[in-house]
Amino acid sequence: MTSTMESIIESLQRTCQLMVQEVERSANTLATFEESTSVLKKAEGEYKGHRSLLMRTRRLLSTMQCQDVMDSCRGSCLEPSRKVQKDMKRWLWKSRERQLEIA
Repeated sequence: MTSTMESIIESLQRTCQLMVQEVERSANTLATFEESTSVLKKAEGEYKGHRSLLMRTRRLLSTMQCQDVMDSCRGSCLEPSRKVQKDMKRWLWKSRERQLEIA
């Protein structure tokens, strides 16, 4: 009977040890998960900032390109030709489509 009790006690001690190890592993996993979440949130904030900057830069470039086309028309004549007007409309349309793709 004593050996049976000792065997049971040893088994319970091993089980307890395994449970402690599992709890430690779970705690380490949770800490890693929390750290990863923090890094991802920081990356998300940086991505949003870069995206916003990119959109503003594209708008500025579009405005500058449009202004360049209009300036070149003013330099050659008072009224832009129909072809130039058509090209400007097509260019502005494509520019808007690109902005919608980003948004």
